[in-house]
Amino acid sequence: KLNNQFVFQFFEEYIFLARFPLILKNDEKHTIVLEMKATVIKLILILYLTDTGFGQSITLNFALRGKRLTSGNILLSLQEIGSPSICVTNCLAFGSTKCKSVNYNKVTKECQLIDENQNLFDEEKFEENDDWIYYGNRERTRKPECKTKEAGTDCCLPSNDILSCRKPQSCQDIKDSCPTCDTGNYVIKEKSVVCIFNDNNYPTCKVLKQRYPSLKTGFHRVGYGEDVVEFYCDMDLEGGGWLLVANLTISDVSEAPNLHYDLIKKTQLTSLQEVRTGAYALAYETLRNLRTQNAFSEIRIKCRKAVFGKLVHVVLMNVDQFVGIVSKNQKLEGTDFRFLPDDEFKSFYPAYNTFYGSGNLYDHQVYISSIAVVSLITSPDRYECGDYKDIASPPPGYVYDPVGYWQFYVR
Repeated sequence: KLNNQFVFQFFEEYIFLARFPLILKNDEKHTIVLEMKATVIKLILILYLTDTGFGQSITLNFALRGKRLTSGNILLSLQEIGSPSICVTNCLAFGSTKCKSVNYNKVTKECQLIDENQNLFDEEKFEENDDWIYYGNRERTRKPECKTKEAGTDCCLPSNDILSCRKPQSCQDIKDSCPTCDTGNYVIKEKSVVCIFNDNNYPTCKVLKQRYPSLKTGFHRVGYGEDVVEFYCDMDLEGGGWLLVANLTISDVSEAPNLHYDLIKKTQLTSLQEVRTGAYALAYETLRNLRTQNAFSEIRIKCRKAVFGKLVHVVLMNVDQFVGIVSKNQKLEGTDFRFLPDDEFKSFYPAYNTFYGSGNLYDHQVYISSIAVVSLITSPDRYECGDYKDIASPPPGYVYDPVGYWQFYVR
């Protein structure tokens, strides 16, 4: 029968009085000591407000762990509250005109009812403390950013709290939580990532170039399932779309023994970002698996050695042979390879029109028998690019020099 205003006034006055005993005397000279406990009054009030307050529109539907709201006024501090849900229930009982959010201490079980709501994290209004959890009110709707494709988009996903906004950990995380999300740029672990949702092909530079023709040469991040792969793309040569899968630079003779293929190869695609080290090669077997997924149909080799002084630049087309899907170690046909306009190898050997191939991307892909090898980085004492190391009978006074660089691309 009482209205809320009267109950709040009763509550505020008697919480104060309850700290002291109230002594009354009756006509029979019996002393009656009424020691009013604050906890009893609180329980009575909560029962009353719980019955009347659930008609209010307020809901506390997100949480910030390790945060305590310090702005606003604490309407009431409740002790020995066993769970966050009970703390939230106490706030709901007050209705939206009074309690708007809560701080809950999971260690001391303290529940603070607050008259202010903060639905976004503002460092000036919160203090960091792992013991506390802040619960506030936010509209329970999917963030519209989840469906956009603009670079740097943040995506809000539900969590295991009442409903909090958390950042996705992978493209699969986004897809599972937002089935309508399209392929595009999203923020994952504070970095912009292109998530591929609707393509069956493994994400490559060629896929990126087809979807985003304006992309520049450089490193790009692509999400595929649970993985985020960062790789280097040449987006300029012959229309772009070239994925760098091996990059080796030898600056001094002393470095060579530690940089041959067996020591720098990596099998995981997530290692592709290591091409920036200048001591990296994606394993031959991994390239073979990529080829079976139709991830590429061309291989490009670019290298130069100081001792030879000529640029070698060639594209291999019969890729099944060069990644070992088709075994072949014999004469190459004109459809198996082509030298690019800036190549200096072919013009250096104009009299030789017959070339051979071993079927190994990193070893004797294209060579002139006993004369020159386009590229070789698999031996600890042979690094060749257009030259040839005659192991059996080197010329008098010949000193082998491995200094140079080698780059391998696929498209």
